Amino acid sequence: MALPYREAEILTVAQIVRCPNCISLIYEGTEVCHHCGEKLNLKRKRIMSKGAGLFILLAVTAFAAGDAIYLAKERSKIRRFDRDHIEHFIDVQLLGDEDDDERLFECKNGTVTVPSLRAAFRQEVGDKPDLDHRRTSFRDHFDAIVRRHGRPREVEARRYTHYVDVREADGGSRSLPMTFEMTGSIRRLRIIRVTWHSPSKPPSGG
Repeated sequence: MALPYREAEILTVAQIVRCPNCISLIYEGTEVCHHCGEKLNLKRKRIMSKGAGLFILLAVTAFAAGDAIYLAKERSKIRRFDRDHIEHFIDVQLLGDEDDDERLFECKNGTVTVPSLRAAFRQEVGDKPDLDHRRTSFRDHFDAIVRRHGRPREVEARRYTHYVDVREADGGSRSLPMTFEMTGSIRRLRIIRVTWHSPSKPPSGG
């Protein structure tokens, strides 16, 4: 059945649009302009599906969380080794008679040796003290200047406060906070400075 002229004219005009590229008249819904060849009304294809994007987001999040956990474990492991190194240094070199400086202690400016440090420490706690290691608290990271082979070098260092309890002859006890500065990795740790402060005496150490 033929449409009336007026209705057919309205329908035909409604279907005619202009090409956005060359402004030529084309039918609405045309995929390619027959004047300039511009592609029209084509939906852009997704580079990836929503599922793939969600998977990548979850994978990146899981990797970041795993990396953070790994770094936290490594930091905890280093601090545990540092604490053991500090306790061993006190037990073996300050309370004992071992003088192997370079294995545990290496003064950052070369002015302090283990024997001199041991003498100052024993003057503080006595020759045969009853001493307990209480706790070690990490304080900060910093850049230290050390002298090695006669030349100054800047190295990354860590600073700790180590608390020891010293039992006195009268049965009482006192806490002696000690500050340790350390450098090196787990396999090659070095203490480069030791200080302590007694409430009744000025700060001592190397």
